[in-house]
Amino acid sequence: MKVDFSLRELEVLSQAIMRLRFEDAVSGMFLGSSYLAASHERIVDSIIAECEKGGDVGRAARWVEWREWRGRSYERDVIRNYVTTLDAWSIWSYEQKIDFLRISCSPFSPSDSELGELCREIDANSHEVD
Repeated sequence: MKVDFSLRELEVLSQAIMRLRFEDAVSGMFLGSSYLAASHERIVDSIIAECEKGGDVGRAARWVEWREWRGRSYERDVIRNYVTTLDAWSIWSYEQKIDFLRISCSPFSPSDSELGELCREIDANSHEVD
């Protein structure tokens, strides 16, 4: 099934998902949802593709830049604060933690080293709370 949205509708949908995941009372149901993360990622991919297809390379470039993890201190704090409340965090393997962080960071694109850094930061904060 294919659903067609205008570029503006996709941008509004992306903004709404951002608010749902990062601004309104953060809930793991949304922040840690692999389905919502994948959907949001596809929406941003579609926005970039539509901009490129329409010849608006500047707009596409702004979306690509927007997606970068570097400088995302607000979202980083939201994720870190949420994850430190999870009882499961302390029993997850490093790989499970990285997978969860990758989902939580979506639609942004942190590198493996940025995810590792965030994981170590959360682990250090979790030990301080114990």
